[in-house]
Amino acid sequence: MANLIVRYAVDAFRALDAYGMARVDFFLDRDTGRLFLNEINLIPGFTSISMYPKLMEASGIPYAELLARLIDLALQRHQEEVAKNRFFQSGSNWYAG
Repeated sequence: MANLIVRYAVDAFRALDAYGMARVDFFLDRDTGRLFLNEINLIPGFTSISMYPKLMEASGIPYAELLARLIDLALQRHQEEVAKNRFFQSGSNWYAG
């Protein structure tokens, strides 16, 4: 069941073209065994008592490493966005930034 939940969470994350972090919540109908996507939280809580860092730590990623990974992802994303947008239009001329 855990592998199925992970697969569905990844599918939902990708369907939204999300980037960085998210918490994907499900409901399980114990009578039928069916899973239901409840929500995708793209800005989950990030305090010491929040579920997101606790879940990541339970999966083997300590808080300090999680922060480092998220910072690296943000820097990478910024560099990609700068590279995509280095051309801009001013009047009728195109300029490379």
